[in-house]
Amino acid sequence: MYIANANNCWFTNVGEGFIDIGVQNFFSNLKKRKPEIQYGVLSSMTQFYLGALYAKKEENFSDLQQRRISSAKNGVELENYFCPDLYILPGMFASRSFARNQNDWIARQRIVAEKIKENGGEIAFLGLGAESYTEEEKYDFLELLNVLQPLFIVTRDKKTFDLFHDDVDCIQGLDCAFWVKDAFNPQGIKHAPYTISTFNRSDEPEQLAAHAEFIRPWHMQYDLTVEKTRYLKKMNLMVSDSPYDYIMWYANADRVYTDLVHATIICLEYGTPVKYFPIDHRRDAFESIPFVGKDDDGFLRIDQDALKKKKKTIENYVLNKMIDN
Repeated sequence: MYIANANNCWFTNVGEGFIDIGVQNFFSNLKKRKPEIQYGVLSSMTQFYLGALYAKKEENFSDLQQRRISSAKNGVELENYFCPDLYILPGMFASRSFARNQNDWIARQRIVAEKIKENGGEIAFLGLGAESYTEEEKYDFLELLNVLQPLFIVTRDKKTFDLFHDDVDCIQGLDCAFWVKDAFNPQGIKHAPYTISTFNRSDEPEQLAAHAEFIRPWHMQYDLTVEKTRYLKKMNLMVSDSPYDYIMWYANADRVYTDLVHATIICLEYGTPVKYFPIDHRRDAFESIPFVGKDDDGFLRIDQDALKKKKKTIENYVLNKMIDN
């Protein structure tokens, strides 16, 4: 069986890289029990990058969108070349933008899935998350599910599970980033003590900004420009084109302060004390986990034994779905 992952946007959001690494590790675990599994990746980012090349700030929104759409049409249409037996869509795909958009790179991901289904392949959602958690979003996605007829759906949080479980067969699972450590553990290196402060979606709290010695990663590398003065004027900045560099820093830190969901998940996985500063509903990816606890200072920890057990339960569920098919 050939399984392909819908690889996400690593250089526009390194947290998506954490997801994709986790998906690969997930199926590497299953391959130990089902050796015929072959694994590959398919990315629709070509259309995003081609469209972005022609984006100009002085254009009005409609002209800008049309320019991006036009240029993106020159991109290779990978669904005309590849058809895996099983196509994995991990992450925030239970959204109106994925279900309804017609002319951007997000639409390309849906088109690839629809074509694979048309050609006899199967579709599955692993670590599925919603975006706005509204009834409108729910019904748009359910309409798409009638077309894709997924082999299985594993949500990444309780909010997404609650939104869909009355209408479709699914289980409440975990974000795929919780499988990163299965095949990459950079802990144990000799290092100086350090603290990380990662605030990419909101302003860094003043009490943290006062610490010039803190390490400050930036996860949205593609959008880092000289206009990001609040970030660039600080010390100990960290930017990389590799998700593994970020994991290295988080896995060995003394503590982490962040407003990023996937930075929090990586810290939990490696046992790094992390304090999360809420931004949106996506935090349910760890807040809804019953074996995540918080100490008196607000730092989160996860029960590693319970995490291991939960991951095995999810792996068994997916493997059984694949075998039954």
